[in-house]
Amino acid sequence: MKRVLVYDLPTRVFHWLFALFFVIAFVVSKRFDDDQPRFSHHMIAGLVLLALVVFRTVWGFAGSKYARFSTFVLNPTELVSYFRGILTGDRRRWPGHNPASSWVAVIMLSLVVALAVTGYLMTRDRAFKDLKDIHETLANIFLAAVILHIAGVIVHTLRHKDAIWKSIITGYKTDVAQPSPPIRLYPAVGVLLLAVTFGFVGYAARNFNDETRELSIIGIPLHLDKAGHADKKHKGHEKRFNNNDLDD
Repeated sequence: MKRVLVYDLPTRVFHWLFALFFVIAFVVSKRFDDDQPRFSHHMIAGLVLLALVVFRTVWGFAGSKYARFSTFVLNPTELVSYFRGILTGDRRRWPGHNPASSWVAVIMLSLVVALAVTGYLMTRDRAFKDLKDIHETLANIFLAAVILHIAGVIVHTLRHKDAIWKSIITGYKTDVAQPSPPIRLYPAVGVLLLAVTFGFVGYAARNFNDETRELSIIGIPLHLDKAGHADKKHKGHEKRFNNNDLDD
């Protein structure tokens, strides 16, 4: 069969932005302690990931056929059959997400929401230790899902001689039926998603205050630090101020 477009541009742009900002969030969290100003970049990356999930949720209902959640294969029986097919050499082709990638996509989207919620609560709730443990556990589950996803793509490619990883770059697959109606590319939406994402990153870079660890969004200050850290800094400033008074 000829090559068939199955993934529109916004779906592919989302996929790679999602991967990029997960890597950024992960690397920053490993390189910097949460008391360091640079650690706030981890939170900014988390904000971007959450915004991307919001977009993907909308696109899961409004996008082209294989971007929609209705085409995800979430039947457990199909998932078992898919893994059995890897062992037996079943060469079935899935036009959109196969059962494994369908489950991984839903799990990853859900985990980002859970990570965002626990991350936000860590900036508000002083029960920091418990929240940090939950947040890190969720992050480890996310990392495991990423590793399993990559491993699954490699196994599928080698076992079935089907380079499915190319489809999320080019949007095209071979040996699948032409969807009816044909998939629309939606280039304007894809370009807009890319522009808005990096536009926000540039905005955050210009408006983030390293001293107060606050990001001003449309005039609303967003504190990107763990609860209590700002109070410690404030007390430190007061102590230095009082010491100066005593010296005088």
